[in-house]
Formats: sequence, structure tokens, C-alpha cells
Amino acid sequence: MAAWESLLDIFILLSAALLLGVVAEQLRQSALVGYIVAGMLVGPNVFGWVQTRDEVTLIAEIGASLLLFAIGLEFSFQELRHLGLRTLLVGVFQILLTMAVGFLGARIFQLDSRTALILGAVFSLSSTACVVRILVERTQLDSLFGRQAIGILLLQDVAVVPLVLLVTLLAERSEASQALLSLGRIAGWGILLFGFLYVALNYFLPKLLYLQGLRRNRELPILLTAVIAVGSAVLAHQVGLSPSFGAFLAGILLAESPFVRQIRADISALRIMLVTVFFAAIGMFGNPVWIARHFASVLALVLFVMMGKTVLIAVVMWMLKFPRRLRWATGLTVAQIGEFSFLLVTIAFSRQLIDLTMFRYIISVTLISIICTPYLIRLASWYFLRRGKNRGAKLTAPEPKTIESPVSPILIIGFGPAGREVGQELSKLYGRQIVALDLNPRHQKDAQEMGISFAVGDATHPETLADLSVDSARAVVITLPDPKACQQIIRLCKTLAPGCPVIVRCRYHRYRDSLQHAGANSLIDEEQHVGSALAQETIELLHESCS
Repeated sequence: MAAWESLLDIFILLSAALLLGVVAEQLRQSALVGYIVAGMLVGPNVFGWVQTRDEVTLIAEIGASLLLFAIGLEFSFQELRHLGLRTLLVGVFQILLTMAVGFLGARIFQLDSRTALILGAVFSLSSTACVVRILVERTQLDSLFGRQAIGILLLQDVAVVPLVLLVTLLAERSEASQALLSLGRIAGWGILLFGFLYVALNYFLPKLLYLQGLRRNRELPILLTAVIAVGSAVLAHQVGLSPSFGAFLAGILLAESPFVRQIRADISALRIMLVTVFFAAIGMFGNPVWIARHFASVLALVLFVMMGKTVLIAVVMWMLKFPRRLRWATGLTVAQIGEFSFLLVTIAFSRQLIDLTMFRYIISVTLISIICTPYLIRLASWYFLRRGKNRGAKLTAPEPKTIESPVSPILIIGFGPAGREVGQELSKLYGRQIVALDLNPRHQKDAQEMGISFAVGDATHPETLADLSVDSARAVVITLPDPKACQQIIRLCKTLAPGCPVIVRCRYHRYRDSLQHAGANSLIDEEQHVGSALAQETIELLHESCS
């Protein structure tokens, strides 16, 4: 019965999030704001339709881990290295300075040292889940300020474990030697986790994905992707690390795999649902009535935190000689308090390090700052682009990451015998402009021999086509024998890239009309061509025999 009650809670949360998400979008606001407000309304502090938080919080943590896994898939180790040492230093100094300022501010209001240190730790963290969600929504994940913000946020996620340990040690009043021993143990487990995931994902996983049984059944690779994403989070939790950190680590280890595009597509639906529950679950902590009664003080604290973090990050980036527009835009992007602060403040409250009033203040400030995040990122984008335009500055952000292809690729979907023949002919003229897509990874060797790029993926998923930049493709050639799959892919191509010409293989003449109706620009009717070729060959042989 308890399990069904938990399922009912999740159903109520998702339903409310759907309704208010639609309302938010209708008002031209981020759906994320609707999700958080939905959690506030159905939670125990307003209507009380969802009373228990434990099961919902667990699912929310899984959703956050899947989001970090998806982020990792966008960032290979090579790309993380490109962020540079300066971005790493910004993240380190930002955490230390925010903790110091938060500590001093709390001491000014005569709070004890332990409470002041906890407040500094809480305010130092920003919301990776929220920022990434908005950057992806606005297609700014690869913008200059977006990538700097991601670098800072990822470092904060790594810092969650030491900060949780710090709060726990403050509650237990542990000695410095014990604290150092605990940190060393966590670092050791982190190294072991990295080594295990590196070996498993780089040596054993490719062998699994090459198995014929996995290629025949599309359900199995999807299950395998879910096992990797959730399993890496569970494994990290078991060794005392952040589940989100484990999932992110697995993601970046997979980022350079030829299977990465299909993995992104396979995990997308599950990630969307769980991340929605995550933001709605965050909203459940909020108490609108209490916030309304203490609105002036809550608002003052929100402004102090967000403005303070923005200024601190801008100052650190100024010290490291980042451009002015970039440092202020980055500061605005990560000015909120993050979801992991809920973990810190919950531990502190349960260990009686802070009282109920302080707990409610922190929860309220965190929620309001997260709700403000879409508008802060919009302001950061406007400032970054508008100021640069007025000054004539060049604002070329890195191009969105695609498979080693130019801006306008030629896509070949299906790399069996027909697809290889197409690739062989087109490679003589277009070379590396061609990208071949197929579910069978064994075709990669043939593509490499022809000098063309290759990706493993299912073209019936819009995420796969979008990841291969179909919206800027010069042409799409579909060589699959399955007419139903061809129709689906044609419709997706015409939705994502209406002006892109689509050339399709038509294996049987009776499917010609349906493929044309789906939107194909050109058809190669195999039965018609075979019939014509046979007739021509027959005529030539008859002429030869008569002569």
C-alpha cells in the first residue's frame, strides 16, 4: 500500500508540474518556474496533497544524477581541459570567498561560529541542475559565459562531498586529524571509482555494445544506458561520494565514445521525467505563507546573496584577467543557491546546528533564487551580447559540439551495402563533409577507410538527428530498407530542417506514394530501376544474338 501511495504522490507532482509548466510557457516564462511552484502548492505547506518527502526526494536525487550524467555526455575530458586552469581557479576561489563572506556576515549578526560556517557553505553552492536546464533550453550551453559557468558548477559539485563532511564534523565536534583522515578516505574512494569506471566503460562496455544480440533488440541498449547512468550514481553513493558526481564522471568517460549520440537519445525521456520530479520536489520545501509573512527580510537576504555571489565571481575573474562582459555574465548565471544546499541545511537542522527559523530562511532564499535563475540568465545573455554589439566586439562563441563534421554536413542514414556505396561515391567529392549514421558499430571501420565520419545512433530519435546538426545539413540520404522507419525519419528531418533536401531509398514500389507524402524530395525506386535495368540488358543481349 505504501508503494502505491508513493506512486500517487509522484502522479500528483507530475500532473501539477505539467499544468503549471504549460501555464508558465503560455506566459512566456520558463517551465522550470512552473515545476517549482507546483511543488509548493501540492506540498505539505499549502494544499497538503503530497505529505511525504522521502520517496519523492529519492526520485529527485536520481533525476539530478541523470541530469549530471547527460551533462557529462556533452563534455569529454579533452573539452574539460579546454576550460583551462583559470576556470578551475575561479571555482575554487569562488567557494572559499563565498564561505568567508557568508561567515563574516553571519558573525556580524551575532550567530555562533559553527552556524556562520554552515551558512557560508550553503551560500557557496549554485544550482547545476537549474542552470544547465535553462542554458540547454536557450541553446546557450556552448556560449562563452555558459561554458565558464559549467566549469564553476562542476567544481562546486565536486566540493559537495567535503562540504557535507564539514557539516557532519561540525555537528560531531570532531578533531582536525579525524577530519583529514575522512577527507583522505573520500579522495581514495574517488580515485578508485574513477579507475573502475574508466576500465568498465572503455574496455568492457564497447565489447557489450558490439554483441549482435544488443543490436537486434533496441530495448537492450536502452536498458544498458539506464543501468550505466543509475549504476554509476548508486556506486558513488555506496562509497560515500555524491551520486551526481558519480553519474557525471560516467558521462564524461562516455563522451568520446562513438555510441554517445545514441546514449543521449536513449536516456532523454527518463531524464526529463525525473528532472521534472526533482524541481517539483524542491518546491515542496517552500512555505508561501511563511515567505509572505517575512517577505521583506527574505527579499533582502535574496538580494544580498545573489548580488554578493555575482560580485565575488566577477572580482575573481577580474583578478584572473577575464574580459569584463564575460565575468559579469558568468556571475549572473551562477548567482543562485543550489539544490545541494538543501542537503547541507537538512543535515545541519537535523543535528540542531541551526534552528527552525534559520532553516526556513535558507529554504525560502534558495527557492526564490532558483526561481529567479531563468531571468538572471536572460539578463546575462542580454548583457553579454548587447554590450558586445554596441562596442563592436567580436562575440564568437564555440560552435555547438557535433561529430567532427563541418557546419553543413551531408548525412547518410544507414550504412549497409547501399549506404556504403553512396558514401564511396560522395567521398570523392565531399570527403569529411559526410557523416554516416548506423546502429551497427561494426560499420565504423568501413567509414574510416573511406575518410568519412561515423556515428552510432537511431535516426528515428529526434535527439540523434539534432545532435548531428540536421538543421544545417546540405542533404540527407536515407538508405534504410524499412519503409516505416524511412517515413518516420523523413518527417523528423522535415520538422527539424524543413529546407533540407531528403533523398530516400524506396525498396518496394508500393511504398512510393507514402514516402513522397512523408516529404521525400527524391526517391530511388528499386523495383522500377531493377525492371528498367533488366529490360535494357535483355534488349542488348537480343540485339547481340540477332547480329
